[in-house]
Amino acid sequence: MKNSLILCSILLCIGCATEEDYTGIHLINNSNDTVYWYCNQDTYPDTIGAIFNIHDINGYIAYPNKRDIFYHSYIAPEDTVMIFIYSDSVFKKHTLQQIYEGYMVLARYDLSYYDLEYLNYKISYPPSEKMMGMKMYTPKK
Repeated sequence: MKNSLILCSILLCIGCATEEDYTGIHLINNSNDTVYWYCNQDTYPDTIGAIFNIHDINGYIAYPNKRDIFYHSYIAPEDTVMIFIYSDSVFKKHTLQQIYEGYMVLARYDLSYYDLEYLNYKISYPPSEKMMGMKMYTPKK
């Protein structure tokens, strides 16, 4: 009986994610503005469904010229991670509905597992030279 319980415990934990399965993505805010940022890999390529509530725990604040704000997530080689960057002022001037309908992002990066590996999981806003050639979207002003 005791051996059966141990075997069941081992089998249940085989599929459990461990701390080593999670990776920190760091945003380096090289702008003079406070930005909110959000990572989403669950809805790609549906970008519209990724608008977030700023009170959501998955949204982060990056202050001007600061670094090492991070999001932990397991990223598989076939994944694409969308990183949305929003101006702090957009949340002060607009409702979430307006932000959603107007797609008011400063930038969106669609980064592959291999892009993130190349960047050593450190991304920057505005994008660094090292990020050139990666999938990025910035709205026309």
